[in-house]
Amino acid sequence: MKVYVKPFLHPIFKGTYEILSKFADVNEINFDFSRPKVYESSLRKLYRAILQRTPIPKLDYYFEAKYYDLIYSPQSIIPLNRKKFIIEIESLEMLLRKVPSIRHTKPMKHITKKLLFRSDLIKILTYTNATKESILWYFKDIKNIEQFVETSYPVIPENYKKYKKERNETPVIGYACSKGMFYYKGGKIVIDTICRLNRYEDFKFLIKADVPKVFIKKMEKYGVNFKVIPRVNDMFKEFYSKIDLFLYPSIMDTFGYVMLEAKSMGIPIVACDYFSTKEVVRNGGMVVPFKYRDLVFDDHYIVKNPPMFKKDVLKKLILGYEELYTDFINAIRKLLNDSNFYEECSKNNKKDVSQGVFSYKHKEKQIKNLLEGITF
Repeated sequence: MKVYVKPFLHPIFKGTYEILSKFADVNEINFDFSRPKVYESSLRKLYRAILQRTPIPKLDYYFEAKYYDLIYSPQSIIPLNRKKFIIEIESLEMLLRKVPSIRHTKPMKHITKKLLFRSDLIKILTYTNATKESILWYFKDIKNIEQFVETSYPVIPENYKKYKKERNETPVIGYACSKGMFYYKGGKIVIDTICRLNRYEDFKFLIKADVPKVFIKKMEKYGVNFKVIPRVNDMFKEFYSKIDLFLYPSIMDTFGYVMLEAKSMGIPIVACDYFSTKEVVRNGGMVVPFKYRDLVFDDHYIVKNPPMFKKDVLKKLILGYEELYTDFINAIRKLLNDSNFYEECSKNNKKDVSQGVFSYKHKEKQIKNLLEGITF
């Protein structure tokens, strides 16, 4: 079987690609975000620009898939090729694009259903159960919709075996986010929490992010023992191997891959109950309540209303932070001072990536069953 996959992808897909390659002939993939030359042609750029600016679901036509049997389409992209396909969907919002005026209209739903639920569709794989539930809700009028949707978690290697974890006399708390995402990934509450925590606990703080100067000055004012590393070549060697606890109160993630990276090192996590956070953390740390979670997700506020990056929605979410400080501090102190609980969380994280839902073993079995059930 020849399976075609988009040739440049986020590293979150690397494990899936390696597993696919065991059972099928798969085209070469680039995980450094660089696009193949064919994607840089003027005609292809124009084609993609038209698709991206058209208020329709996330689409693409894979020109290079002509001689392949199956398209495995990641990143919530519906393939336009008349071929059998499997699609991975991280979130319903990514599939529908950020078009608030038509997102929840009958025409949009009709177009999406016609494009997605074709006779060529084999399976919709969702990153989390939270995404699966939103898909089932949005397309609830599709007959037997449950048979088309299955949760398939991203996988990650057992990095705790590859990278030696440093032994720290003073516990090190870590936080990381990608460039330009400091505020959206909970950076402000992290710094505010750390400054308050410094009154009660002795710790070091390692942060991999572009931290605004105002927060650097605030940590200095409160006497926090911190180190900022804006850039790294190897996150596991230069960051995760040096920390004992990972703090990640983001309310903008539909998955939060950095939490999975921390989990793969056996590092306990303290996070905020947002969308699928509990599914990722599981029993490997503590998840504190978030005031607006029910409003945002259980009532599908994001789908029905403008994108959450619009000021009024973002303001509502950030206001919920004010009630989190005490809960975050208590969760961190619990993990720092209860060694038995800390070790239990660490073991649970290692187990999740060695034999649990984030393991290669689990994903391999799932993909094998999926491919073996396809008839051409």
